[in-house]
Amino acid sequence: MLDIIIVNWNSGELLSKCIVSIFNSDLNDISLNIIIVDNASTDDSLLRIPKDKKIKIVYNEKNRGFGAACNQGVKAGNGKYILFLNPDAEVRKDTIANSLDFLQKNLKVTVLGCRQVDEFGNTLRTCANFISRSNYFNKLVGLSKVLPQIFPDYHMTGWDHNSSREVDHVMGSYYLITREKLVKLNSFDEQFFVYFEDLDLSYRVKKQGGIVYFNADIEIYHETGGTSKKVKAERLFYTLDSLLCYGKKHFSKFDYFILKCIVFGVEPFFRCFLHIINFNFRDIKMTFSGYKMLYLKRVFN
Repeated sequence: MLDIIIVNWNSGELLSKCIVSIFNSDLNDISLNIIIVDNASTDDSLLRIPKDKKIKIVYNEKNRGFGAACNQGVKAGNGKYILFLNPDAEVRKDTIANSLDFLQKNLKVTVLGCRQVDEFGNTLRTCANFISRSNYFNKLVGLSKVLPQIFPDYHMTGWDHNSSREVDHVMGSYYLITREKLVKLNSFDEQFFVYFEDLDLSYRVKKQGGIVYFNADIEIYHETGGTSKKVKAERLFYTLDSLLCYGKKHFSKFDYFILKCIVFGVEPFFRCFLHIINFNFRDIKMTFSGYKMLYLKRVFN
């Protein structure tokens, strides 16, 4: 009935905690399979997981990226419902059952997300509006923090996430959809190596008249940045590269040109300026490293 797809890349003990939380759930008569797609991990994360016939592991010889790995997981399963779950997340006892029950009772909902909390029980702001060149600029230069009502960014930080509602996008760390609808949408676009591939999918859901819904009554724990925080320069590169992929795919030519001007002509200097005034000199080096990778791919290649 349900395929839970987890993309693993050096997740350490987080992966085993995630899987244990699934097996500790009140599943009742829910039939599920856990499909782990491992992107050439070099740690012992796969050795830590429990042995169970419900777990299937797909091994990649190289890191194929998040979207491509998710698509591999989809092909490896056959469940009516598909849940994309991050390895740094843990479900509560009733998370899965309540999620499936909600989708079965609300057939017009295409994608379901839920409340995500940190280790202190704080609700994370995980929903987003679709990115535009203006709301990205507002976030970059801090206008959205000073005057959020006038200069909003794409993150829905002004909303406390304590109520349920239809949104543009729910974070891909907990992303539930039916296999039938996902196949019709051609699943994830693999030109996004990591980041914004879930936003792109939500955009296509909404464009075809679907509903993306955030349910505040269903909850998971999420250790944000669980694996990517170890590689900050690479994370910056992939974030910006995927942002440009998104803009090229969904923006007008003019808006895409403005976005490129912001990313290449404004953002690196603004980031370094912020690091300098905060005496965060280590992150200046990280910014240069990330942008070096971006320029080599997008400008000089």
